[in-house]
Amino acid sequence: MIYNDFNGLKLSRLGFGCMRFALKEDGEVDQEKVNAMFDLAMEKGVNYYDTAYPYLNGKSEPAMAKALSRYPRDSYYIADKFPGHSLPGPVDNIALFNISLNRCQTEYFDFYLLHNITEWSVKIYEDPAYHIMPDIFRMRDEGKIKHLGFSFHGGPELLEKFLTKYEGEFEFVQIQLNYLDWTLQEAKEKYDIITRHGLGVWVMEPVRGGKLAVLSEEDSAKLRAFPDYTSDASFAFRFLQDLPNVKVVLSGMNEVFQVEDNLRTFEKHVPLTEEERNTLLEIAEGLKKGLEQGLEQGLEQGLEQGLEQGLEQGLEQGLEQGIEQGIEQNTIDIIKNMLHHNDSYEYISEITSKSIEEIKEIEKSMKD
Repeated sequence: MIYNDFNGLKLSRLGFGCMRFALKEDGEVDQEKVNAMFDLAMEKGVNYYDTAYPYLNGKSEPAMAKALSRYPRDSYYIADKFPGHSLPGPVDNIALFNISLNRCQTEYFDFYLLHNITEWSVKIYEDPAYHIMPDIFRMRDEGKIKHLGFSFHGGPELLEKFLTKYEGEFEFVQIQLNYLDWTLQEAKEKYDIITRHGLGVWVMEPVRGGKLAVLSEEDSAKLRAFPDYTSDASFAFRFLQDLPNVKVVLSGMNEVFQVEDNLRTFEKHVPLTEEERNTLLEIAEGLKKGLEQGLEQGLEQGLEQGLEQGLEQGLEQGLEQGIEQGIEQNTIDIIKNMLHHNDSYEYISEITSKSIEEIKEIEKSMKD
């Protein structure tokens, strides 16, 4: 296992993300499978386990705790998150924090994050009525949080502003970083900002919700041509291993074979060759063009469908409504696809011109 030193701690560079545990037919977490995955991860040296209050509708924290409770508390690190971004209004923040402590069967969190800081949610986190920042700082000062950070889905400008405002309060920042979002979502710029402020970089979505784990046959063939090929996903992880300030790379694993594959990749650091790196960035450019073309095609289809509906109605009003309906339906389909690939609300809003609230309503309809 590759390890990093972080403020005196020896952290496994591979972190176990607990957002995607397998569920049984009754909707409960498959605890037996979770235990098997954790046993393998612990055996091979993974010591960082990341969950959050809302993951799996509150089932992730206790499932993680059950699996870890079979090991000494000083043999692993627990990371959890405060769900300020999803609060319907001011709540008892300390009580909410303690619920997570109880679910995780621990008296303290090794790492704790403000969850999902964006241009929209930062207003909640900083709103005096919510009192989130003072309460979380208090939990840290009382020793219930050993290392404080935040996960971030906003733009570089907000990141710079937030880090400057709270200089010295946080130790690490978790961002969506992979070789596709290196340029697509300005991850390189965010990485540089965090590094310049002297904080550690934590990575989420290293294979972009699986998109980079199973490439097209054409793109996968480009990687299989290299002698160090083990899987498409391994190249995504090696891209991150080459970034010196990436301290932890989180992978949301839900099958034993995924754990095995990732453990092989993180057994030792195999730097990318210049040719391998250039190939990954070339693949990224192709994926970006595919996203853009998909959006254009969706809008064109919407116009065509709307035109047909309007002509059938034979009225000018019908034409306008038909076009609007066609565009709207295809925009919704595009949003659903982007949500499926775990794109951030802000990025989807930028692409489709839909508000974050509208996007969340569409996401809710997908779960109903």
